[in-house]
Amino acid sequence: METLVAPAREATYYGYDALDRLALVRADALGLDAATYYLYDPAGNRTYLLDAESHPSYVPDDALGRVASERAPTAKIEMADAAGV
Repeated sequence: METLVAPAREATYYGYDALDRLALVRADALGLDAATYYLYDPAGNRTYLLDAESHPSYVPDDALGRVASERAPTAKIEMADAAGV
């Protein structure tokens, strides 16, 4: 994981998967600890991301591996533990 620290003591962490593709960006701006996650298909094309506000985006590609469109629903994914909280 790579870490960059801005002058105002804000840190940004970059995480990579086993194939050295960007998998995580975590920014600790003002203690918010916001994270964005990236997933890829077997061909190495980014297919999904979950932004720091828990908004998912789906990124389909065309036959040449180029981004054809990006669908970003306005819904927010809510996480719950085993107790439903």
